[in-house]
Amino acid sequence: PTRRSSDLWTVDAIIIDLTRQANCGIAAASTAAGGFVAPGPQLASFVLNYSTLSDAWRKLATLAGQVTPYGWYVDQNRKLHFYDATSALDSGVTFTTSPTVAGSTTEGHILLDSQNSYEWDGTSIRNRILVQGATQTVTTVLTGNPTDTWRADGTQSSWPLRYTLTGSPTLKINGAVVSLTIVTGGGTSSAPWVAEQNSIGQWFLHTTDAPAVGTVVQIWYSYQVPVVAQASDYASMATYSGPNGGLFAEFISETSLLTAPMALARAQRDRTEYAFAAERAGFDTSEDFLGWVRAGHTCTYVNQFIPDSERSYALGINDTFIVIANQVTFSQGGYRQQQVTAVRL
Repeated sequence: PTRRSSDLWTVDAIIIDLTRQANCGIAAASTAAGGFVAPGPQLASFVLNYSTLSDAWRKLATLAGQVTPYGWYVDQNRKLHFYDATSALDSGVTFTTSPTVAGSTTEGHILLDSQNSYEWDGTSIRNRILVQGATQTVTTVLTGNPTDTWRADGTQSSWPLRYTLTGSPTLKINGAVVSLTIVTGGGTSSAPWVAEQNSIGQWFLHTTDAPAVGTVVQIWYSYQVPVVAQASDYASMATYSGPNGGLFAEFISETSLLTAPMALARAQRDRTEYAFAAERAGFDTSEDFLGWVRAGHTCTYVNQFIPDSERSYALGINDTFIVIANQVTFSQGGYRQQQVTAVRL
């Protein structure tokens, strides 16, 4: 989609626009209009090359999740749900180890069988995220300051360039323009002045005869730099302090991130999702639970046997979880058991 620079480019507006243009039978509407696409943050920029619609949804969910993770799914009525953890639909169901009623659609009994589990997943902790996006070209003009400047010492004949050279550079020796030959990929040249790239990509300015002491060597060139952004969570580092100072770093390289705000949004999103250990519950429900829950909905999880990390690990959890999987097994008479996996919000 294309819009004027003055338009409000929010994630939910992009989601709705892309889905409408795809014209694939999936309906997308904002929650304000009776749909299920929750409001999202405004993006500084977003570039989407030709790809599948689901890939676009995934990318937008990633960019939107700077404060809280976003997710999406298409329901049985082909309606798109796009939401963050705070706007996920509440199933209205409580799963508990101490049921108070039987045959309920809103209260499910957690069976204390072999499927009953609870884990604190510390393997996914990442509290410093470094993101490298696409490569940008910085253009240098001859009327501006030189990109690199040296003063000769009478013996040195080679100088390293600070950046990755691109385009057609201009070289001046004591203010006079001289001819400069460009050599890439570890090649060589016998020209008086050469800008050459070694076998590992580093660029050097080289001359066959070292200039006299005090000679001013100036070069103007356009260069390439990667888009880089970093986000850290110091509360997480303090919580998981150890020999490494509590630092768990991750490097992400994604060339589809074309600007610094896009790279920063990705870094902040991963920091938000992975700064603390995920708490994941798995359980079966008894056959007297007559309701339903689906992935993407929230529920209340009450388990008297699990230590609560938010209360100094005192026994008993009573909190909101988001369902990430539900496998339903039917038995005789139409009764069913649900095997639920949910993550604490």
